[in-house]
Amino acid sequence: MVGYHGDVHVLQKTVGVENWSNAELRCRALGGYLAEIYDAETNSFLKTHLKALHFGNHTVSYWIGLTDVAKLNTWEWVHGRSLPNFTDWHPTQPVDNDEHCALLLVLIGNQPDKSCHHGWLPWRRTCFMLSVGVENWSNAELRCRALGGYLAEIHDAETNSFLRNHLKALHFSNHTVSYWIGLTEAARLGTWEWSHSRSLP
Repeated sequence: MVGYHGDVHVLQKTVGVENWSNAELRCRALGGYLAEIYDAETNSFLKTHLKALHFGNHTVSYWIGLTDVAKLNTWEWVHGRSLPNFTDWHPTQPVDNDEHCALLLVLIGNQPDKSCHHGWLPWRRTCFMLSVGVENWSNAELRCRALGGYLAEIHDAETNSFLRNHLKALHFSNHTVSYWIGLTEAARLGTWEWSHSRSLP
């Protein structure tokens, strides 16, 4: 669940909900309705969270509450509100044929430079794993070594921003979340260095 502007959005990729009608029925059963996106800010918010949830994929799609079932080629939201000035149609859409429902398509990004195992986050030539439940730095480092890696080293602002954005999206309901990284002064007090490369940040 994602809280946003006083509303609660349930982002759920449900196996077996393959069509718009079933997705809308499922939402109604939960006391809600398919997402209605009235502005660029909401669109961006949802896409950011979906990118974080599906970082191993390159394209994902979710049904949204936009349809022209009531009147052909007149798109409106399931609550009967007309289509707002804001739209984010794919360049080839909408097609005036038998397509009467809309998807929120999220392009996760280009093919990463490195192929990572499932559950790992690809970035440039590196794979990151976001892991919880490790209470101290030494245990976190040991766990990473057991997986064939090491605690994350952040050598530039772009990597820092990339990781922070993913963590913010994954932990949207918490105000403060911490993850161990590989920066340490264990070898020499007062001298900070990365645990793997031994370089200075």
